[in-house]
Order: sequence, then C-alpha cells, then structure tokens
Amino acid sequence: MSPLLCATITPYKIMTFVFLHGLAGDPDDIFHASAHLPSHRFIAPRIPYFEDEMASVTDLADVLIPEIRRSNPGKTPILVGNSLGGMVALALADTFPQAHLTLVGTHMVTTSRPVHRTGGGFDRELGFIFHNRSALTETRKARYRKKWMDFTSSRKGIRRLRTIKALASAFDIASRFERFQHRITLVCGRNDQISSLHQFTELHRHHRGLRIHIIEECGHAIPLEHPACLARILAGQIHTDSTSNEF
Repeated sequence: MSPLLCATITPYKIMTFVFLHGLAGDPDDIFHASAHLPSHRFIAPRIPYFEDEMASVTDLADVLIPEIRRSNPGKTPILVGNSLGGMVALALADTFPQAHLTLVGTHMVTTSRPVHRTGGGFDRELGFIFHNRSALTETRKARYRKKWMDFTSSRKGIRRLRTIKALASAFDIASRFERFQHRITLVCGRNDQISSLHQFTELHRHHRGLRIHIIEECGHAIPLEHPACLARILAGQIHTDSTSNEF
C-alpha cells in the first residue's frame, strides 16, 4: 500500500459538508481541513453524546436532522463522520439517501479499556488518540483534559460513558456497511490505535464497493494530524464518478 500524497486541490462545484465529531472531539476539529476548501460550506453541529435522553445512535442522528436540513435546504450534503461520528453518519444515511459518506477513523469496535481518573490515565489516552502529538496545541490539550475530567470525575459521567459504549455496541453497523457500501469512503490512519487499519482492510475485503484511503504517519485524530490530506480526500468526493478503490 502506498502513502497518500497531499496535492493541490481543484474542486469543480460548491458542496456542503456536514462534519460529525467524535465523543471527545468538537465541531471545530474540521477547521484546518475546511481552510483548504474555502469555496465550500461546512456545517458542524454539536452532537449531544452526554445527554441522558440519547439512548441510541439513531437518537443522536435524529436530533441533528432539522439543523442539517435548515442549513442546507433542498440540497444533498456530504456526511463526514469522525470516530463515533461515523456511526452517526451511517444512521443518517437513510434520511439523506443521495448523500456520500466519508467516514474518518470511524468507530468500529467498542473497546473495554478501563477508565483511569489520574493524570497518567489522561496521558495514556492521548497516546491512543494521537500518533503525531505536534498537532496537539496547548489550548487543545487543555480542552481534552477538561473533557477527560468531565468524563471521569463523577459516577454519573462514568455511567454515561458505559451507556455510550453500550449504544455503540448495539448499533447495527455491519448491515449498514453492506447496504451503503457504494456511497462510503473510508479514511484511515496507518497508526490508529483506536480504529485499527486491520478492521478497515477486513471490511473492505468483504465489501468491495467501499473506497478506502490510508494516511501514513497518522493516528486516530485524522482531522487534526493531517488536515490537508483529509481536505484532498473530501475534494475528491465532490466530483468522483469512479468506483475504483484507492490504497
């Protein structure tokens, strides 16, 4: 498999991208990638992962539908799901039947790593998320630390984390990959320790309609570690009419 090269971006038409962030992420995680596509619109709703009434991935998707439709009336968006946001994108696929789905380090298998409340636990978690820590500014690191404390400093937060793991495990991801494979592009980091490359290559082996891009020297935080490469891939979704798979 060859490295993905980041070339000049020359898109052909204006599109709207809906960025769906992950559990520990934020809407502005797409900011640096969107800067490479200044002629296009980016919608980045905040996903209410930690609201107790959200009892399934479908609930998370349904609450976003009015905002997506209001922000992009009568048009088909490209859904860009990052990490757990990839499941949300798959849950939106029926509502937006013409939309292409770009799944970026998408959540595949729910892990059972223990939650550590110490600073060491936080540092270990960052090590799982980032392969290239130079992409992690002090401001963003402080934001991650605050979220980590919110997740782990109370029994309520830990219970909600367990609930989120359960609803992710209950989501029928396999059938959705089967149904929507010809509308899906997978973007994977070669060094992702959360959504491993092996999972994606196995998925592609069974669903040849999927397109797959692998970014070298990249972990789980693809929009932050390699925004220019991600932007190039998104630009390719605007005018692609090929069903070939790119490695």
